[in-house]
This record gives sequence, structure tokens and C-alpha cells, in this order.
Amino acid sequence: SSSATNADSNTSPAAEAKSTVDVNALASGDFSTISGTWSNDLGKSITINSNGQAAFAGEKREYGLTSEKIVANTFWGTIYPKDAQVGGAAFIVVPVTGQVSNTDRILSGQDENANTHPFYRN
Repeated sequence: SSSATNADSNTSPAAEAKSTVDVNALASGDFSTISGTWSNDLGKSITINSNGQAAFAGEKREYGLTSEKIVANTFWGTIYPKDAQVGGAAFIVVPVTGQVSNTDRILSGQDENANTHPFYRN
């Protein structure tokens, strides 16, 4: 159709990015596709391992990740301190979408400002 042709002509092959995130694996507790260190523009870093344990640089506290749902190819979960009963925050993994973002990103926080300082893979 002509709309597909128009969409294709607006996207250069060099600009296309592929996600390395498997949201279905994340939902089943396999965090290997997001394992590694991610950083944001505030200089904060988080390191995640494949079994859902995480740590922020400069903190002694260990965190765990839980899975909640997948909506529109976006993983929604919670990050929580392993040594506390309270203090969890949203943990959202947004794979490359092409039009919105050309890189995988993680949003984490307890308020609507979390999306203004996303974490990107180092």
C-alpha cells in the first residue's frame, strides 16, 4: 500500500535499531537480556544480573526485581530493597520502539518524573 511505502521512505536503514530486550523472558523471571550496567543522565548507575538482582553504584543495599505485566511490548515490574518490607519502586523496561526511541531504556522511580531520567545500557 502507499502508506507502507511512505513509512519506509521516512526511515533510513542506518537509523533503525533493534532491541536486545526480550520482554517475555523478563516476565518469566529471566533478566539476562537486561543484565549489565545501565546509567542515566544524573550519573546514577544500576547493575542487573540475569536472575533479577540489582545494585545501584555507591549503595551497599541489594535490590530484587519482580515481574508484573507486559503492556504494548513494555515490561512493567517492581524493584525493591531486599532488606526492607517497604520502599519498592516501578521498574519499567522499554525496548527500542523505532519512532519513540532508538535505544532500549529502563525507567525506575516512585513518581511521574522517573521517565525524565531513563537508564541506558553502558
